[in-house]
Amino acid sequence: MRALGKSKASVVLVMGRRDSALEGIRSQLDLLGVAVRSAANLQEFRRFMYESPAAVVISDVSLADGNWCDVLTSTVRIGPSAKVVVYSRAADERFWCEAIWRGVHDVLTEPVSSEDLRRLLDSDVWRSRRKSEDCTGKAAPSVSEESLPTAVAAAMV
Repeated sequence: MRALGKSKASVVLVMGRRDSALEGIRSQLDLLGVAVRSAANLQEFRRFMYESPAAVVISDVSLADGNWCDVLTSTVRIGPSAKVVVYSRAADERFWCEAIWRGVHDVLTEPVSSEDLRRLLDSDVWRSRRKSEDCTGKAAPSVSEESLPTAVAAAMV
């Protein structure tokens, strides 16, 4: 396993709320020797990414000025090689499938171990999902922006 140096494994943690689990993720990343910057909202996240794009972005499901989809869209525009990971206290299979289908690398749920984070940072291979299929291999239904708040609310349970 290669060493996780600060220069290669930079992470932006986008925290929509003060949460002990998100603070725990930050602490675990610090212990792994990973350079972590915390953004309190979408605007601050975008500024960080323009200044110095991160290798990994871990986003809370919901933010004061947006949500994980906004983080994903901004990342694709600003730093397209960054892995986007969504953190949710409780995500069901439907949310996980939608997030992967939309292009996130992974979904983290409690409890998050340092081994989970190490594996995430060491992985060089993106999941390959065709945008036209869902997790079952069937044609994915059209997802409108209006239905997104429902999916986000379900993931915040």
